[in-house]
Amino acid sequence: MAFALWWQALAALFFIAASAFPASAQAQAALRAVPALTAHVIDQTGTLSSSQRQALEAQLAAIEQQHGAQVVVLMVPATAPEDIAAFANRVGNTWKIGRRDVGDGVLLIVAKDERRMRIEVAKALEGAIPDIAAARIIDEAMKQQIHSGDFAGGLQAAIDQLGACIAGEALSDWQLSRFRKENRGKGKICEAGLWAYSRHPNYFFEWLGWCAFALFALSAPVLWPVGLLALAAPAYAQDIRVGLATAVTGPVAA
Repeated sequence: MAFALWWQALAALFFIAASAFPASAQAQAALRAVPALTAHVIDQTGTLSSSQRQALEAQLAAIEQQHGAQVVVLMVPATAPEDIAAFANRVGNTWKIGRRDVGDGVLLIVAKDERRMRIEVAKALEGAIPDIAAARIIDEAMKQQIHSGDFAGGLQAAIDQLGACIAGEALSDWQLSRFRKENRGKGKICEAGLWAYSRHPNYFFEWLGWCAFALFALSAPVLWPVGLLALAAPAYAQDIRVGLATAVTGPVAA
C-alpha cells in the first residue's frame, strides 16, 4: 500500500514538471528577441524618419567622440510580456555597450505602443547618471514629448541631458590609473597636477588637498617646536620677567 502511494506521488510530480516545462519554454520563446547592435539608433517601429535618425546618430557619435562613453537608442513596439526593466537588462547584457575596459555605456529604450521608457546605465557611469537622474530625464525631458507623439524631440532632449551628465562625470578609477601611468615622470609633481587640472577640473581639489598635506608634512618639524613654545610661554612668563629685571637692576637685597 505504501509502495503504491509512493509511485502515485512520483507520477504526480512527473506530470506537474512535464506540464510546466512546455509553458516555460513557450513563455521564453514569446520574449522579444534582442536585435543586432548595428548603429547608435535602432528603430524597430519605423517611427523615425531618415533625417531624424541621422541627426540622433550625429548627436550620439559626438558624445562618444568627446567623452568615450557610448549611448545607444532602441525603439521597439512593446516589451510585453516582459517588463521594460527586464528587457533593458537583457539587451544590455547582450550588447555590452561602452568600452570593454571601462564599461561606460548607456542604453535608452522606448516601447512605443506602451509609452514606456527606460534608461539603463553601465557601472562606470552610475555616479554621473544615478537612478534618480535617469528618472528625472525621463519625466522632465522625454515623457511629455513621447506621449504627444514627438519621439524624435523626446529622444533629442534626453540625449542632451545624458551628454551633460556624462560630461560632468569625474574620471573612473581605470581612467585615473591610466592617466597617472601616462604622466609618470613627466616633469615635477606640481606641473603634472596643474596639467591634470587643465584637463580634468573635477580632480583639482584632490590635487590641491595632496599639495596641502605635503606642505603641512614638510613644515611640521619647524611648526611643532614653535607651537610648543607658544603653549609654554604663559606658564613661564613671570619667570622671564623676573629674570629680565634682575639682569637690568641687579639682585634685590633682602
